[in-house]
Amino acid sequence: MSELKRVIELATLMVEQRKKVDGLKADLDTAQRDLRRIEQEDLPELMREIGMQSVTLADGSVVDVVEDVECGISEERRSKAHSWLIENGFGGLIKTEVVTTFGRGEGEAAHNFAEEVAATTGQAPQVVERVHPATLKSFIKEQLAAGVAIPFDTFGIHPFNKARLKPAK
Repeated sequence: MSELKRVIELATLMVEQRKKVDGLKADLDTAQRDLRRIEQEDLPELMREIGMQSVTLADGSVVDVVEDVECGISEERRSKAHSWLIENGFGGLIKTEVVTTFGRGEGEAAHNFAEEVAATTGQAPQVVERVHPATLKSFIKEQLAAGVAIPFDTFGIHPFNKARLKPAK
């Protein structure tokens, strides 16, 4: 077999594999979207309608409905959200990060960064204050459960019910 023929065969195989991967990605996206609809809409709504809180399946796994929440602080709402947290005694959730970028071979300068930013590297660090998304979600769930009035728009809060699967033991 000639080298050119082998190159063409492998290139053709690569094209076929790319199509296969793209198809599987599309199938995965569809399956995830369908699962999310069942978990967050169809099953919780049906169970609510018939007054069922949980069900045990034949394999011993349990499906129950729990409250969950999506939330996030956008760049546009960051100042307002941080102000609310501080004013309401939750300022400790806000973390401050100092960020700068070093190029390849600048490891020593990176280690000296904390002590002598301007003198050692000549770079101006970026200071960012933020609340970690997992911390925010946990905090929001806790406050909602306690009945605290939190501004939903400021924190992008979207509560929902979710069917949760507990696999059999």
